[in-house]
Amino acid sequence: MKRKEPLQKKGNMILLPGVIERILDSAHEHAEHYRYDQAVEEFEKAFGLSEPSTHSLLAYAYCLYEVRRFQDAREICEQVLTHKNIPMVEVMELYLTVCMELKDYAHVTTLATSLLQQSLEEEQRARIERILMLNQKIVERMQTRQTIDEQLDEFLTLNIHEQDQFVSQLFQQNIRPYQQHIVRYIETESLHPLIRAMLLTVLAEQQIDVELVYPLEDRTITINPTHLPGGPFDMPQYSALMELAEQQLDDDPTKLEMVLDLIKRHALYVYPLDWESICGYTTNEMLDGYVDYVEMLFGKIQEMDVDLIDCIQRMEISMNIEM
Repeated sequence: MKRKEPLQKKGNMILLPGVIERILDSAHEHAEHYRYDQAVEEFEKAFGLSEPSTHSLLAYAYCLYEVRRFQDAREICEQVLTHKNIPMVEVMELYLTVCMELKDYAHVTTLATSLLQQSLEEEQRARIERILMLNQKIVERMQTRQTIDEQLDEFLTLNIHEQDQFVSQLFQQNIRPYQQHIVRYIETESLHPLIRAMLLTVLAEQQIDVELVYPLEDRTITINPTHLPGGPFDMPQYSALMELAEQQLDDDPTKLEMVLDLIKRHALYVYPLDWESICGYTTNEMLDGYVDYVEMLFGKIQEMDVDLIDCIQRMEISMNIEM
């Protein structure tokens, strides 16, 4: 005679044999095939009919994490952690990851550090160490961003030396969260040309697609950093000037060093244009002017292009600031 299974009851509902098992099987199958939304629905349906097992609760927590219900996933992990004979490291790995999503970084640091003090297999230890290291990097980035936000707020009140140091740090950061601040400062006419050129270089290197009004001597130009060839030292005329200077002044190292130094400094002044756009002279003419200017500094008086020397002096006065 076939043995009959007893009917289960849930409140006033009578559950046919195997119903809960079939729902749970369906939930696990959805989870295994990445159908997390459907898996969550099935798990919740099954849990409404009977007490969940540790295995099903853990699978449910993973699915909650995948559908970004982080607070719910955290609560389920905490429930699983009260059970006996659980895969502790696996549960803690998920729990720590969920806590990171909830930005509870201090809690993650405390728990992960405590867990690493226990006896763990090499692979388990490596997994927890990865989580701890990632958590620390996130905290460091947040602290850096907070510092950047504070310095951006007071940027125009900083002296040129402080501005230079701060902008140098931006080259190592993702500046997209701060691009509106940076554009506003670039468009501020009182900003020193050196600092303005450095800020524009940051935008160009990170290919920030934005239109900005760039003050340049007695005019302004509208530019987009993505249309620039790169930074000041990527300009074609800069490369041409440097190469020409090295060719013509190779036999006079002192004069060569002084001319190269001037060209480098003035590249920041003429950027994002070039010497011909600012002074109105070709590469060969500019180099002749730089040589005359250096010789003038040594006291050699000779016939020279007054307008060209005046342009070089104007750039030098603007850029030669005590940093």
